[in-house]
Amino acid sequence: MMKYALIILLLLSLSACSLPAADIPQPASDAAAAPTLSQSPEKTSSPGALLWDDSPAALVVQHDEYGGMMDMGPGAHVPLWTLYGDGLVVWAGDGAPTLGFDRQVWLGRLSERDIETLLSFIEEIGFFSLQPEYKAPAFAARQNDDDSPPVLEPNPQGGPDQPTGVILVDLRERSHRVTVYPANWDEVPGAYKSVRAYLLALHPSDASPFVPESFYIEVTPITAETTHPPAQWPFDIPLQPKAHVTPEQARAVSDFLADGNLVEFEGRVYQILLKADPPR
Repeated sequence: MMKYALIILLLLSLSACSLPAADIPQPASDAAAAPTLSQSPEKTSSPGALLWDDSPAALVVQHDEYGGMMDMGPGAHVPLWTLYGDGLVVWAGDGAPTLGFDRQVWLGRLSERDIETLLSFIEEIGFFSLQPEYKAPAFAARQNDDDSPPVLEPNPQGGPDQPTGVILVDLRERSHRVTVYPANWDEVPGAYKSVRAYLLALHPSDASPFVPESFYIEVTPITAETTHPPAQWPFDIPLQPKAHVTPEQARAVSDFLADGNLVEFEGRVYQILLKADPPR
């Protein structure tokens, strides 16, 4: 009996010294071993910070440059780069403007993973920490060689009639818009420059030119005297503020307006702009 009692006491002693189940080391999971995005001061701890509205009409990211002395066509305006919630990307190409638009229009789609990668980059680069507006000063100080006070001179980048740049990111939990004037200002923060460069280089692999099917003309009466006599309006299209036209009529109107968009009809002068409905 003494022999069996000693065996029982030994087993109870070993059981008391074992680790609790929660403290037993567990093997690392595959998820823990996967590479993750680097943490930065701007990165939020909210799990839904990078979620976006995935409906087709939702505008998620957009970059544009407009205004000033930019040489743009008379058609409907197309931002430089736009991402919609369902992954559709609409961007401006470098070729001749698409009929009815002021820029060449291209279409493509990003996958959900591509969108997540883009939004993670935007967050980690510090875009959400940028100020809402950056504007070059109208005057810049020029330091003299001697000890005399610096002289204020007009800043070439701060003058009027220059294009404005804007980047908008609109997510479910936050939205941020940054405006820069002029659009190519050298001293704008690097985060803005990085996001701009990323967007302008991001063209989906399934890219294709947009072919519009819905057109209209915008008609504005002109009361001031014109330098050159306007051409007579030759089409059977009513000159009302907004008149829809067929694709065939749109091409004919575009050819007619190539020499100028002022026309005369029944003794009155009008400005005619041909425009097309955008993809979204």
